[in-house]
Amino acid sequence: MVTIRPAVVDDYELICQLFSLLDSFHARLLPPIFQETDAHVRPYHYIADLIEQPDAVLFLAEEEDTAVGLIHISIDEAADLPFFRSRRYAVVHNVIVREEMRGQGIGHRLMAQAHEWAVDRGATSVELSVWTANQAAMSFYEALGYSAVLVRLVRPLP
Repeated sequence: MVTIRPAVVDDYELICQLFSLLDSFHARLLPPIFQETDAHVRPYHYIADLIEQPDAVLFLAEEEDTAVGLIHISIDEAADLPFFRSRRYAVVHNVIVREEMRGQGIGHRLMAQAHEWAVDRGATSVELSVWTANQAAMSFYEALGYSAVLVRLVRPLP
């Protein structure tokens, strides 16, 4: 049975295993931007800072002693400028589910946990970024009610 809980600093190795899967996936998906590495690309203090931030959480999905997924979400507020509407919103930074565990509802459960956490902190919406080459993720988020409000274009230079 898969359980979801807030991560703690002692989960560093489990978290790194999942981020390593994400990094490898991105390297295969977008080789001009990402590259394979065997290194822990997120040092201990980086993960500890994520976990200890008061307006952020990293939820870990586990089956027995195996980390099968995670989500990192934080709270943000719109800049205090006259042309912006004042709003408090959440930002999903990463969602990872082990490939062999996909299709079992773990991603949906992680997103639901993140949405509940955001509502409890006064957020009125959730934002996230997804690479357009990642069609599976795009479809997943759209099925959850997300829609594009900004498109970032890139042009390689010679």
